[in-house]
Amino acid sequence: MFNINDSNSDPEPIVEYVRTVQSLPDPYRRLVEGLYVDTLDRDWRTLLQRFERDRVGRVIEWWVTNERFLPADLTADIDRTKARRLVEVSKVNNALSIASADPIDWKTEVDSVTANVQWQDVVPAELQIDSSTDTRWLELSSTSFEDRLSLWLDRIQNEASNDDLPAFLEEYIRTGSLQTKTDREFRADSMSRAGDVSKDAERDFSILQTSSSSGGSSRKSSIQEKGQNVSGSVHQDSGGYPTKGRGEDAEIATAIKILDDLTEWIKRDPETHYDRFVEHIYSLYEEQSERDYAWHKSDVWEEQILDLLESSLTADDIEARFLSWRTDLEQGSLDDSSLFRMLDVSQEDGPGFDMIDPLGPTRQDGTADRELTSSPIEVKAVGRDPPYSIRLTTNEYQQCLKFVTTPGRDYVLRLVYVPESDNRVANATLQQDIVLESKADLRELIPLREFERNVRQGTISLDIG
Repeated sequence: MFNINDSNSDPEPIVEYVRTVQSLPDPYRRLVEGLYVDTLDRDWRTLLQRFERDRVGRVIEWWVTNERFLPADLTADIDRTKARRLVEVSKVNNALSIASADPIDWKTEVDSVTANVQWQDVVPAELQIDSSTDTRWLELSSTSFEDRLSLWLDRIQNEASNDDLPAFLEEYIRTGSLQTKTDREFRADSMSRAGDVSKDAERDFSILQTSSSSGGSSRKSSIQEKGQNVSGSVHQDSGGYPTKGRGEDAEIATAIKILDDLTEWIKRDPETHYDRFVEHIYSLYEEQSERDYAWHKSDVWEEQILDLLESSLTADDIEARFLSWRTDLEQGSLDDSSLFRMLDVSQEDGPGFDMIDPLGPTRQDGTADRELTSSPIEVKAVGRDPPYSIRLTTNEYQQCLKFVTTPGRDYVLRLVYVPESDNRVANATLQQDIVLESKADLRELIPLREFERNVRQGTISLDIG
């Protein structure tokens, strides 16, 4: 065969090419023809599945060898270097005990192994979904690779005694780095990613969109609502979806959503609404002195927040001093925003949640009818589809219990999907708000006996949906 793209204006090579394709045995001919037909058959991975499984490896080898003659870049979907590193990790996975090994053990072993990836090779067991069928690298799309990698990292999270191990392995597979990061470094990375996106005036954050979540239902789900499957299934030693960095991305995306909604609400009547907001935040400070829960730690109120609560400002002052958080975001310094500092709780030990949402649980119809009714928001990064696997620390559970046993107070689990992409903060989507409004709600999600069984290990793991 030959490269049809080199035929220039001479029709003879094209004729010869067509004849060559037509002379191929039927399944091979259909495989090549499928690349030219704008139908479902253009999905050449589906066409590969029509071959007998014991022949697929040889078919892929033949196809990749002749890829330069074909009108599609078959091997560009998955980064071969990333695939090689995953194979290396898979080899180490077969030799080490996930339950006891830590990142140092893995680094030692990964440094000592090498691997080579051919497109006709069977992918490692960690990426196999159906044990009865061997998936080969060329059959695996980038989307399937990411989904299966996330599932495998989730399984590691379930088994590993070291919480940093999944993030460590993911970082190596994606970048080749064997260095771990601190939580603050992950948070700084998330801020930077959000800042880079916000500079592009034509790019919106997905979490700001008003479309319903992937399930098609309202984003606000009370535990009692029929038709909303928000009950939890608790598992011993189960883990959550996120690895290090995903949780921080979800928190920053959520913060942007809260700030954006609040800004929209204030701008409806800047001077009146901002005064009401200041009074409301101050009322939270006074409220916690009479309650067992805290909206902020006492020293944070006194050293960082109370001095910000100024009223009777002009609309221009409000805009310049409090609603200019997008400028801080663009500079990668959202932490410097006064409005953000009033609402961010994620860096405080004790309160048991991540953000204050002064407008309460998210509603599908936006901010039109929302008023000041603060809810504590605990952000959880989850997978794209239910059931959503999350972890609650025992402190989060106990603080949640304190909120929901107070009349008029709730506690919100905000589930956010963070895809693997270059702009993953911008592409994060709000999947669901689970609103716990009473002790009965919490007990339905996590029965008391499950809390007591898991309390010693410090976390409660459950699947939702």
